[in-house]
Amino acid sequence: MSIFHQNLEIRDTKRGKGVYSKVALPAGQIILEFKGEIIEKKNVKDYMEYLQITESTYLGLSGELDDYVNHSCSPNCGLKITGNRALLISLWDIKADAEITFDYSTSSNDAKDDWELSCLCGAFNCRKKISGYQHLSPEAKSFYENKKVVPTYLIGK
Repeated sequence: MSIFHQNLEIRDTKRGKGVYSKVALPAGQIILEFKGEIIEKKNVKDYMEYLQITESTYLGLSGELDDYVNHSCSPNCGLKITGNRALLISLWDIKADAEITFDYSTSSNDAKDDWELSCLCGAFNCRKKISGYQHLSPEAKSFYENKKVVPTYLIGK
Protein backbone atom coordinates (compact mmCIF):
# COMPACT_ATOMS: atom_id res chain seq x y z
CA MET A 1 0.00 0.00 0.00
CA SER A 2 1.30 3.47 -0.82
CA ILE A 3 1.52 6.24 1.74
CA PHE A 4 -1.27 7.98 -0.21
CA HIS A 5 -3.81 5.14 -0.21
CA GLN A 6 -5.58 6.51 2.89
CA ASN A 7 -5.95 9.86 1.09
CA LEU A 8 -7.98 8.37 -1.77
CA GLU A 9 -11.70 7.71 -1.92
CA ILE A 10 -14.32 6.43 -4.33
CA ARG A 11 -16.82 9.05 -5.50
CA ASP A 12 -19.59 9.22 -8.06
CA THR A 13 -18.70 10.65 -11.48
CA LYS A 14 -20.67 11.38 -14.65
CA ARG A 15 -19.53 7.95 -15.85
CA GLY A 16 -20.10 5.89 -12.69
CA LYS A 17 -17.57 5.64 -9.88
CA GLY A 18 -14.03 6.99 -9.79
CA VAL A 19 -11.07 7.43 -7.44
CA TYR A 20 -10.41 10.91 -6.06
CA SER A 21 -7.63 12.40 -3.98
CA LYS A 22 -8.64 13.99 -0.68
CA VAL A 23 -5.31 15.88 -0.53
CA ALA A 24 -2.75 17.35 -2.92
CA LEU A 25 -0.36 14.67 -4.23
CA PRO A 26 3.21 15.30 -5.41
CA ALA A 27 4.53 14.41 -8.86
CA GLY A 28 6.41 11.15 -9.34
CA GLN A 29 4.88 9.33 -6.39
CA ILE A 30 3.27 5.91 -6.12
CA ILE A 31 -0.42 6.63 -5.62
CA LEU A 32 -1.68 3.05 -5.39
CA GLU A 33 -0.94 -0.50 -6.43
CA PHE A 34 -3.29 -2.54 -8.60
CA LYS A 35 -4.13 -5.83 -6.93
CA GLY A 36 -6.06 -8.84 -8.05
CA GLU A 37 -5.54 -12.39 -9.19
CA ILE A 38 -3.06 -12.97 -12.03
CA ILE A 39 -4.92 -14.39 -15.04
CA GLU A 40 -3.51 -15.87 -18.25
CA LYS A 41 -4.77 -14.21 -21.45
CA LYS A 42 -6.46 -17.40 -22.62
CA ASN A 43 -8.73 -17.19 -19.53
CA VAL A 44 -9.73 -13.54 -19.98
CA LYS A 45 -13.40 -13.23 -20.88
CA ASP A 46 -14.09 -9.49 -20.57
CA TYR A 47 -11.06 -7.24 -21.12
CA MET A 48 -12.76 -4.39 -19.20
CA GLU A 49 -12.38 -6.33 -15.96
CA TYR A 50 -8.63 -6.85 -16.32
CA LEU A 51 -5.41 -4.88 -16.41
CA GLN A 52 -2.74 -6.25 -18.74
CA ILE A 53 0.65 -6.56 -17.01
CA THR A 54 2.68 -8.66 -19.49
CA GLU A 55 2.14 -9.78 -23.08
CA SER A 56 0.10 -12.72 -21.83
CA THR A 57 -1.00 -12.00 -18.24
CA TYR A 58 -3.57 -9.74 -16.63
CA LEU A 59 -4.62 -8.67 -13.16
CA GLY A 60 -8.26 -9.33 -12.25
CA LEU A 61 -10.53 -7.20 -10.09
CA SER A 62 -9.44 -6.77 -6.48
CA GLY A 63 -12.59 -5.40 -4.85
CA GLU A 64 -10.57 -2.36 -3.74
CA LEU A 65 -9.90 1.24 -4.88
CA ASP A 66 -7.86 0.16 -7.89
CA ASP A 67 -10.98 -1.28 -9.55
CA TYR A 68 -12.40 2.26 -9.84
CA VAL A 69 -9.52 4.17 -11.46
CA ASN A 70 -10.93 5.58 -14.69
CA HIS A 71 -9.37 6.23 -18.08
CA SER A 72 -8.53 9.68 -19.41
CA CYS A 73 -6.93 10.70 -22.69
CA SER A 74 -5.26 13.42 -20.61
CA PRO A 75 -4.39 11.48 -17.43
CA ASN A 76 -2.69 12.69 -14.27
CA CYS A 77 -1.12 9.27 -13.58
CA GLY A 78 0.63 6.48 -15.44
CA LEU A 79 1.43 2.82 -14.83
CA LYS A 80 4.80 1.41 -13.81
CA ILE A 81 4.71 -2.33 -14.34
CA THR A 82 7.50 -4.32 -12.72
CA GLY A 83 7.16 -8.08 -12.84
CA ASN A 84 3.62 -8.82 -11.67
CA ARG A 85 3.21 -5.47 -9.90
CA ALA A 86 1.32 -2.55 -11.43
CA LEU A 87 1.88 0.76 -9.65
CA LEU A 88 0.00 3.98 -10.41
CA ILE A 89 2.44 6.90 -10.47
CA SER A 90 1.49 10.60 -10.49
CA LEU A 91 2.74 12.28 -13.68
CA TRP A 92 2.72 15.75 -12.06
CA ASP A 93 1.36 17.43 -8.95
CA ILE A 94 -2.31 16.57 -8.43
CA LYS A 95 -4.64 18.96 -6.62
CA ALA A 96 -6.92 17.88 -3.79
CA ASP A 97 -10.36 16.70 -4.98
CA ALA A 98 -9.00 15.70 -8.42
CA GLU A 99 -10.03 12.44 -10.03
CA ILE A 100 -7.13 9.99 -10.37
CA THR A 101 -6.88 8.68 -13.96
CA PHE A 102 -4.55 6.89 -16.36
CA ASP A 103 -4.66 6.09 -20.08
CA TYR A 104 -5.94 2.51 -20.43
CA SER A 105 -4.15 2.20 -23.79
CA THR A 106 -0.75 2.33 -22.06
CA SER A 107 -0.98 -1.23 -20.76
CA SER A 108 -2.69 -3.04 -23.63
CA ASN A 109 -1.27 -4.71 -26.73
CA ASP A 110 -4.75 -5.80 -27.83
CA ALA A 111 -6.05 -5.22 -31.35
CA LYS A 112 -9.21 -3.21 -31.91
CA ASP A 113 -11.02 -6.46 -32.74
CA ASP A 114 -10.17 -7.77 -29.24
CA TRP A 115 -10.75 -4.60 -27.25
CA GLU A 116 -12.02 -1.16 -28.17
CA LEU A 117 -14.16 1.22 -26.10
CA SER A 118 -15.91 4.47 -26.76
CA CYS A 119 -14.20 7.11 -24.65
CA LEU A 120 -16.25 9.40 -22.45
CA CYS A 121 -13.40 11.13 -20.61
CA GLY A 122 -14.26 14.61 -21.92
CA ALA A 123 -10.60 15.71 -22.07
CA PHE A 124 -9.71 18.44 -24.58
CA ASN A 125 -7.66 15.86 -26.51
CA CYS A 126 -10.13 12.97 -26.19
CA ARG A 127 -9.49 10.30 -28.85
CA LYS A 128 -13.14 9.12 -28.74
CA LYS A 129 -11.91 5.48 -28.84
CA ILE A 130 -9.66 3.50 -26.49
CA SER A 131 -7.76 0.41 -27.62
CA GLY A 132 -4.24 -1.04 -27.60
CA TYR A 133 -1.03 0.97 -27.38
CA GLN A 134 -0.25 0.44 -31.06
CA HIS A 135 -3.27 2.62 -31.93
CA LEU A 136 -1.93 5.70 -30.09
CA SER A 137 -0.44 8.58 -32.05
CA PRO A 138 3.37 8.84 -32.24
CA GLU A 139 3.13 12.00 -30.09
CA ALA A 140 1.15 10.21 -27.37
CA LYS A 141 3.57 7.27 -27.39
CA SER A 142 6.53 9.64 -27.12
CA PHE A 143 4.92 11.48 -24.19
CA TYR A 144 4.22 8.27 -22.23
CA GLU A 145 7.62 6.74 -23.04
CA ASN A 146 9.40 9.93 -21.91
CA LYS A 147 7.43 9.77 -18.64
CA LYS A 148 8.54 6.11 -18.31
CA VAL A 149 4.98 4.81 -17.91
CA VAL A 150 4.95 2.28 -20.74
CA PRO A 151 5.76 -1.37 -19.96
CA THR A 152 8.64 -2.87 -21.90
CA TYR A 153 6.37 -5.33 -23.74
CA LEU A 154 4.77 -2.33 -25.53
CA ILE A 155 7.86 -0.30 -26.46
CA GLY A 156 8.26 -0.28 -30.24
CA LYS A 157 4.67 -1.37 -30.95
